[in-house]
Amino acid sequence: MADRRQVEILEDGPESWNTWRRRNRTVVPDLSEANLKEYKLRGANLAKSNIASADLRHANASGANLREADLREASLQRAKLTEAKLTNANLREASLHRINAARVDLTGATLVEANLLRAHLKDAKLLRANLSQANLLRTNSSGANLRGANLTQSQLVGANLKNANLSGADLRGALVERRQLLTAKIDAKTRLPEEHKWMTPQSRRAVKATSKRTKASKRTPTRKPAAKVPASS
Repeated sequence: MADRRQVEILEDGPESWNTWRRRNRTVVPDLSEANLKEYKLRGANLAKSNIASADLRHANASGANLREADLREASLQRAKLTEAKLTNANLREASLHRINAARVDLTGATLVEANLLRAHLKDAKLLRANLSQANLLRTNSSGANLRGANLTQSQLVGANLKNANLSGADLRGALVERRQLLTAKIDAKTRLPEEHKWMTPQSRRAVKATSKRTKASKRTPTRKPAAKVPASS
């Protein structure tokens, strides 16, 4: 259970909280199971805090420091995490439905079985993150850096992967469509689902080239044959 006094300090705002943390550097904050719904946490120092099973729905934690924080089974639906630092954070089974997390840093984070349905992850850093069995349906992951990430058995159908970096990522058993992979960056070390294993970088370029030629041919207008002029009598 959360420390009631610590919750009260956090309720006063990020400045009061950060001052308290500077004065209590050896204390590991305990905010587990706390009701932090709609809290203003912008720029708050929550590094290494215990926030497991806490309610952070609609909270604004943009730019917050959540490095190595324990957020297991936390509720973060529609929370703002833009440019927040969550490197090596534990978000196992956390609910991240519709979070706004553009440019968030989740390098090395654990997101096993996390629910990221419709999450906004544009340009997010997810290097070496563990997203095994995560729900990433319809996320906006365009431009996200997923290099070396574990995406085994994850659900990616409908996700925007345009310009996402999947170099060295493990997607074995993941649910993802071919057209999504065509817009992402993969390399020889990317482990693809069984049904897409043929999509080496070379074959992918061939598919794209064929697709472009097909579209170009469809745009070319078909000329109608000239009408025959009846012979004069």
